[in-house]
Amino acid sequence: MAPLADMSDAGTVADAETVIFVDIDGVLNVGVKDQDDAPLLFNDSNREFALGQRGRRQANKHDEDCVQKLMSVATQCPPSHEEGSSYSDLTCAKGSHVSQVLSKRLAQIVQAAGPRKSVVLSSNWRKPQHAHRVRKLEAEVSRHLGSEFAFDARTRPAEERCAADRLRCIGDYVESLCSPKGRFHDGRPLRLLVLEDFFITPLDGWSCGNSTIDSTAAAEAYLLNRAPASANIAAKLVHTYHEWCTPSGLRVQVGAGLTNLFFKQAIDFISAPVP
Repeated sequence: MAPLADMSDAGTVADAETVIFVDIDGVLNVGVKDQDDAPLLFNDSNREFALGQRGRRQANKHDEDCVQKLMSVATQCPPSHEEGSSYSDLTCAKGSHVSQVLSKRLAQIVQAAGPRKSVVLSSNWRKPQHAHRVRKLEAEVSRHLGSEFAFDARTRPAEERCAADRLRCIGDYVESLCSPKGRFHDGRPLRLLVLEDFFITPLDGWSCGNSTIDSTAAAEAYLLNRAPASANIAAKLVHTYHEWCTPSGLRVQVGAGLTNLFFKQAIDFISAPVP
């Protein structure tokens, strides 16, 4: 595979270091919320199974809802219709937990950030039992880049059960970066890019500490407030979340992955001049 074209701009990215927090599920794949169970991975196998069940009765309502959700995702256009088709363009191949389309977009974001960057794994994939998946992902990103890639760090180990737990862990990492013993205690410019679906959760007013998270701006403000007032820091959340209702009224919530819209948000932030 040929290396990616150089998307970085030395005049805009060289003045600050960028820290990129990467969730995997719902960012580098498409996940479908399934009540209180683990999300349904939108891969080729699940897509083909759901489409093959068209018109057939399922054993119970839960199974029926799962099939209907997968069928809806298969034909749904991502936000802004920018893919020109549907989420079926972003499926994972059989046996894989990562979409090749989306891993390539991560590689482009990493490259656009230039040499002064660190990439932090904030996903549940940082748990030891997922180490083999992480190695496969790093190898895939390396192929897209044409050079060796590995995550530079991980957020602290934690039992994360909800969106607030994830945001708090990322905030802890930001606080450590800007602490008296951290790399950015001296006010050097720092940019935070967070690629996250928060367990397929909308930003609908949930609480994180004393903060109400009802927008991307609120989540970004939470992270900025975890650093001292003297910190020279900017933050961008790319919230890879999408929801809609089927004609029958069934609510479908997805971790949408780095669709073109979300990918552009990330690239625009990285490429903007440092204030």
